[in-house]
Amino acid sequence: MSFIPGLGRTGVLIACYLVYSLRIRANDAIRLVRKKRPKSVQTSGQILCVQQFEHYMLPQTIVFSSKETLNLTKDRKTSEFTLKQYLYRQRATLHGLEERAFRELPKIVYCLCERLLKLCGCQQSVGLDFRVKNKPFYKSFMVYKLRKSKPPDPTTPEEATTEHEQIPTLPMVEWRDPVEEDIERNLESVSRITGTANNGSLPALQIYEAFTVDHHSLPEERMKYLKQLRNEINQQREAFDKINVENDPTILTGLLFEWLEGLKQPVLDREDLSLIVGRAYNVESCVLALTMVI
Repeated sequence: MSFIPGLGRTGVLIACYLVYSLRIRANDAIRLVRKKRPKSVQTSGQILCVQQFEHYMLPQTIVFSSKETLNLTKDRKTSEFTLKQYLYRQRATLHGLEERAFRELPKIVYCLCERLLKLCGCQQSVGLDFRVKNKPFYKSFMVYKLRKSKPPDPTTPEEATTEHEQIPTLPMVEWRDPVEEDIERNLESVSRITGTANNGSLPALQIYEAFTVDHHSLPEERMKYLKQLRNEINQQREAFDKINVENDPTILTGLLFEWLEGLKQPVLDREDLSLIVGRAYNVESCVLALTMVI
């Protein structure tokens, strides 16, 4: 049997990419490649390679836990996960900017919350200023985890100081943590696609009501759409972009609650909440106490 260059290993690579990007079965990917490039993926070993890639990759792409049979996998256990398991799966499917930005944060949770904030403009409401004036906790948490995983850099100043030692600062000059700046840049880049052009199109009260509504008693048509959107996000990579153009806050909060309720274990238990309340004055101390969560 003669082998034609550019069809064997190249065909395997293209087929694996189709499995990853289109969320399709290995055999379907191989047929699609062969349709465009006849005789691609030439040996049984190469076919097995694509099939093994499918068995590893497709279960990692599941976003919403579900007891229903999914087209991606017949094993129900693969559609159930804890927060730690989900973050591991997310690292296996994301890359580049997204992999760095969402190392300790579920992308689905961030995108849903960011879209809700953009819909209401995240500005003043009823005469009161609800804008966040301090650095959000999740950003502090991500900066802490990244800094902890890296060796100390002798060229940068230490943040921790003793009670009797204070680092003098020059007027109008503030040292910026490179890890913190990297997190800010990454999240701002991701946020560009989640906003609205008119800086908020819904009143904040409507977003609040979307969180308090009983999503199990929604009209049948909206329940059907919510289920359809959840399944599309599970099965199609590009369906994630639908979150960025969704204008119904009830649908967005419904997706958020479905994801949270699908976890095997709660993200924070009673003991964790007690630690947060008791250490709310000190973000670093709170993060240290919650290390076991991740």
